Amino acid sequence: MNRSYTILDYLKHRFESLDPEFACPDAMDRDTYQVWHRRFVPKLRQSLGRRPDSVPLNPEKLVDLALPGIRAEKIVFDSSPAMSVPAWILLPEDLEPGQKRPAVFLIVGHSGKNVEPHGRIVDETSGKAWGVGLNPDGSSCSTHYHNDIGQKLCRAGFIVYCQDFLGFGERAAPPHYMRNLWTHSCNLLGQALVHFDELDLTGVHFHDLTRGLDYLQSRPDVNSGHIGMIGNSLGGMWTNLLTAVESRVQVAVSCCSYPNFRAHMLGEKMCLCAGQTIPGMVRWTDAAAVMAAIAPRPLLMQVGKHDSGMSVQDARSSCDQVQRIYEMLGHGDRCAVDVFEGVHEIHTATALAWFQKWLRK
Repeated sequence: MNRSYTILDYLKHRFESLDPEFACPDAMDRDTYQVWHRRFVPKLRQSLGRRPDSVPLNPEKLVDLALPGIRAEKIVFDSSPAMSVPAWILLPEDLEPGQKRPAVFLIVGHSGKNVEPHGRIVDETSGKAWGVGLNPDGSSCSTHYHNDIGQKLCRAGFIVYCQDFLGFGERAAPPHYMRNLWTHSCNLLGQALVHFDELDLTGVHFHDLTRGLDYLQSRPDVNSGHIGMIGNSLGGMWTNLLTAVESRVQVAVSCCSYPNFRAHMLGEKMCLCAGQTIPGMVRWTDAAAVMAAIAPRPLLMQVGKHDSGMSVQDARSSCDQVQRIYEMLGHGDRCAVDVFEGVHEIHTATALAWFQKWLRK
């Protein structure tokens, strides 16, 4: 009699028996897609977790400084009871008073210093500091996050917005408190919230990101009809999720987001985190469906050839499904897959070109 002992055995068994109701279909016409989309998006929104109540934003500017070709503002707003969100805004130097510009919401994935034997240490120099190259006090951050994507987008003419996830940057607790030998901050936060059984970490992230969109739209210098989003890894996953349910995001670039749930969970190593683990999601859908729900808005999916987290073949299979949906809708030019010579990172050149092509229109 064959017996199963490990979580890997169990997961293989569960995937073999899955028949998700909202999996991304290969055979679909426009009318069927519209019906599917009307049912899928509300279900996805509801599934993203228990979230906190909203409070007035009460935005406040904390830092205002000049960089070569850029003006930077650090702001903070209130997201929910007992939670405030700090963020950096990068403004092109040639932005004139009264002028509106397209904006790019940059979502930074896992960040922080790798310190042996303690693992990844998150502090105020992680999170948004990595995204825009600025520490909370405005001093230069030594990490050139994905080839300085934040500052390059700004110098290309876009307003760039980057906020801290709970658990990173200024929203990280002291390093000695968050330090753990076996896991990273997302799982620690997820476990902490379970004790109160009121909120899910995914719900907190979803709430904070939508509040970030609220703030961005409230700025008089932002063209609220031209907002793009880009993220890598954890940020790539949330770029997919948020764009799928938020029509306010008009253009998306999703980088190394592990777009194949089965391959991610049954691959060579398990590397899941509470910040992107949505209860029950695999039972009713897949990652390709989330990206397909973005259609027909422009979507660039980036896959690093040497990404250690997922093979090109596994990632590409889901991306190809999404491309077929766009082609069926008559918008094949609005969807692209960039398989590039790189690792778990943003391919800066094609990301910049994508926003220049689609977000300026």
